[in-house]
Amino acid sequence: MKTQAGADISCRWFDIAILLEDRTVHRRFDNTSDGLRACLKWLESLGIKHLEIALEPTGRYGELVAEYFYRRKHRVLLVQPFKFHRYAESLDMRGKSDYKDAFALAQYCRERGEKLRSWKPKTDAEWELRDTQLLIRSLTKRSTSLQCQLKCKLRSPYVAQALKEELTRCSQQLDEALDHAKEVVESHPVLARDFRLLQTIPGVGEKSALLLLTLIEFRAFQSSRALACFLGLTKKKYESGATVKGKEGISKRGSRIVRSALFMPARSARIHNPALRQFSERMETSGKHDWVIQMAVIRKLVTMAWALITEQIEFNPEFVNVHQISPI
Repeated sequence: MKTQAGADISCRWFDIAILLEDRTVHRRFDNTSDGLRACLKWLESLGIKHLEIALEPTGRYGELVAEYFYRRKHRVLLVQPFKFHRYAESLDMRGKSDYKDAFALAQYCRERGEKLRSWKPKTDAEWELRDTQLLIRSLTKRSTSLQCQLKCKLRSPYVAQALKEELTRCSQQLDEALDHAKEVVESHPVLARDFRLLQTIPGVGEKSALLLLTLIEFRAFQSSRALACFLGLTKKKYESGATVKGKEGISKRGSRIVRSALFMPARSARIHNPALRQFSERMETSGKHDWVIQMAVIRKLVTMAWALITEQIEFNPEFVNVHQISPI
């Protein structure tokens, strides 16, 4: 028999709430190896052998907890943050605390555990690639900031020279980080093949392919629409009756970092990919704003990448989607 639990995790500690048959128990432990060992002893004192524990996949603080329970054959479940927050509000809990969040996670696990996605550890190459992407993103942002500062007509030669030297260093470090990411990808058989398949899409070069591989777990989604929803690229309507009709836009429920990182690859694909170029031109002809077109192209690019990776096929410019053919 499995026991449901919820864990609310922060940098220094984690709160765990467990739903027993007759009561709910709660305890706080340090978010360290010693704290996790103390948590395991506590579970053994309660006679718990099989645990289903739900947590939010936000930040990196929960990775130690998730991996610890996973290695000991407990089922670790990931909740969708937006859905869970709405569920927690429905419990009508007055106030917010770490314990209340852990209790709500445990209740959510009991009611909807069968529909939740199980946590699985990444490979060493995937961990390395993710951390390298953090460095690439940081260096890219710093390089862009330095370029903007150099364009603002500085009066001090000393400041201008210092900024130019820092920009040179950032550019060198960025090239080194990209080379390292490429080495990591090519050393992993599955990632290396995915990397090659993504570059068959016109307009997607090495850097764009690396961004897609490091930012998105394509195989974790059963459909391209599910991936688009996760990234917040699907339309959101706001209507009520005949009088309330809000402006449509993307939901923005997903990671802003991923959407911003895909902006330039999509801009390049609009120029060099014939299919996406024609798609953009049709939207321009219909009077769509450039920003709307850009978001639509990002979604198209992501769904293309998902199809190539999940089907393990190269990009085919002659492919025709039969579902989009108008009936005669």
